[in-house]
Amino acid sequence: MSLEHKNWYEKIPGKKFVHPIPTNPSEIFGFCNFAQFYYDIVTKIPNNSTVVEIGTSAGCSTAWMAEFIARSGKTINFYSIDPLPDTTGEESFGIYSQDFDVPMYQLFIRNLKSLNLLKYVNHLRMKSTEASTLFADESV
Repeated sequence: MSLEHKNWYEKIPGKKFVHPIPTNPSEIFGFCNFAQFYYDIVTKIPNNSTVVEIGTSAGCSTAWMAEFIARSGKTINFYSIDPLPDTTGEESFGIYSQDFDVPMYQLFIRNLKSLNLLKYVNHLRMKSTEASTLFADESV
């Protein structure tokens, strides 16, 4: 599997983005070109570590981290945090959900499920300020 991210994101005026069902993380919409960085994190942290990602969009970086966790065989508590909209018309990190064929939250879940990676992710569907109260100081 290539760690290279496909740059297929191109908006056609008046059209919705149709996000294909991914067959690997590089096919997920996103701004993620850091797969090697995620790999390095997973290989260097000890078993039973906790990793927190803030902001997920369609799940590209989330999928890469989950993929490397799955391959490592380690138990890593991986949390992704994003209040992703479940309706059209809401904004998530400057990306409007009405521009996609499905709302962002549904797209995120669909992408991780299609790669069989959802079981490696604890998604907290809330703002990061709210989620921060769930972690003890200096625990992550």
